[in-house]
Amino acid sequence: MNYKYNFGGIFSQVGISFKIESSIIKKIWYTMEDNIPLSEFFKGKYPNYTLSFLYSTKKDCSFQVSLPSISKRYKQIEFVIYMPYKELNIKDEDLKNKIFLKYLKSGIIEIFENYKFDTNKLKEIFESVSG
Repeated sequence: MNYKYNFGGIFSQVGISFKIESSIIKKIWYTMEDNIPLSEFFKGKYPNYTLSFLYSTKKDCSFQVSLPSISKRYKQIEFVIYMPYKELNIKDEDLKNKIFLKYLKSGIIEIFENYKFDTNKLKEIFESVSG
């Protein structure tokens, strides 16, 4: 199956990472797959490409979204959403999930706006997941 979207975590600094329940990621991912079409602008620029969202952190990083990494071979556009490690390095799992979802949503909205996606459905999806 060809997915429109893909999610994953990537951590390049030893000992600097955080764990999020896969069920949270899967719920967002599959709900986006079913309910958010790729924008006409994106499809026109990158026909048959998958849009990948990677989440990451570094010791002294703040929130930021990387420039896209484009693979013509794999037909994939990848963005890394960097999240502040200090905010995610906590034991309270519920609070960590809320912080993670806040930054993930902000990053995806930033990417969507650059490619002329309608962000309203995305906001609804994150509201339903974060409760």
